[in-house]
Amino acid sequence: MFSKFNAVYPQTQETPGSKIPGFLPKFREASALYLTHFLRTFSLSLPGIYVPIFIFGLAQKPAVLAGDFLNNIFWVLVYYFIYSIFVTLANIFLSNLLFQKLGFRVSILLSMLFLVLVVACLFELEENFSLIYLAPVLTALAVHFYWIPFHIFFIRKANFGGNFGNESASQVLTVTLAGAFGPLAAGLILSFFDFKILFLVTGFLLFLSAVPTLFLVTEAGHSEHRFKKIYTEYIFNPKLWKLNLAFIGAGIDGIIFDIFWPILLFLVLKNFVQLGGLVSFSMVLSALIMVWVGRILESRKAMFLRKASVFLNSALYFFRIVAVSPGSLFAIDVFDRLNGKVYGTAFLAESYDKAKLMHESDFIIYRETMTHLANILAMILAFAVILSFENWKLVFVLPALGSLLVFLLYI
Repeated sequence: MFSKFNAVYPQTQETPGSKIPGFLPKFREASALYLTHFLRTFSLSLPGIYVPIFIFGLAQKPAVLAGDFLNNIFWVLVYYFIYSIFVTLANIFLSNLLFQKLGFRVSILLSMLFLVLVVACLFELEENFSLIYLAPVLTALAVHFYWIPFHIFFIRKANFGGNFGNESASQVLTVTLAGAFGPLAAGLILSFFDFKILFLVTGFLLFLSAVPTLFLVTEAGHSEHRFKKIYTEYIFNPKLWKLNLAFIGAGIDGIIFDIFWPILLFLVLKNFVQLGGLVSFSMVLSALIMVWVGRILESRKAMFLRKASVFLNSALYFFRIVAVSPGSLFAIDVFDRLNGKVYGTAFLAESYDKAKLMHESDFIIYRETMTHLANILAMILAFAVILSFENWKLVFVLPALGSLLVFLLYI
């Protein structure tokens, strides 16, 4: 993503013996980024876990495949397949719009507006099912215009020395705290109202989330980014084959988890409050270890912990295949959230550390492109597995194998 010396990064001027004036603006900007991320995560945590379930359970979907279950799964995969294609295209063709025309702060604001439109589409999806084709395109634009600026801002504004162990842990802790009560709140809302009320609340909160970054984070000009350079120096660079496979594995792992784990939980629990309560409880519990995770990732013990988390993450997917009772699902979710904080934080920290050693902006574009290309592959493979095997839960073999590829990031 970047060259070793980034002239774009607006440095704060310091004189010997006066570090506080330079520290305070950076602390303010880092705090603004955390606050934006907190508000955005909380907003999306309300419907986030339920979007696959919402599409899965919609009545009057066009019958493409025989059997309600297969047809429901088909339309969920269509949604995420369209999303994955368009976010990949956005990474390739719209990155210079983000860097040269909009800037990072405006881009983050625009991403929130796209998310509000997504919420509006979901709001009307029951009455107008054709919006199933528009909503994932808007989601793709929202993801593109948020995550690339956020990651680059975070690398430049949130690091106070050393590697990104503590900073990545703080970011994951922010997400965990913001998302911990969202599923429970969503479950309670859905117990008394419907998905439309849930989506209205989400849309309102999203408008608020862009404000801290828009007004409190400074930004200088940005250089041009050519995807051809990213294509040749990263994606098809034989020296980076381990990194490529690790990002592909992470992309497969992430999207299969996001889609099929909530569906499995709901099919077994059959209750929105129990589902939201389970996720909220396990997220709060996992949040308690985040300070320890950040410290350990800065220490010499970090590499062993990172590698161990990969194998445990993979193993938990095989347990999902055989789990049938609410108690077993509860245990898997708790263990997964606990280990996932190590697994996810380590992946994030390693990505940021590698970005510091390369061209940071190009590296983030590259990473986002690779993970979303993997999303496309995951949707195709998931559809093939579900059509080929009677036990649809065998789809969890895909993220189990994808997780093992992440191990290449650490060797």
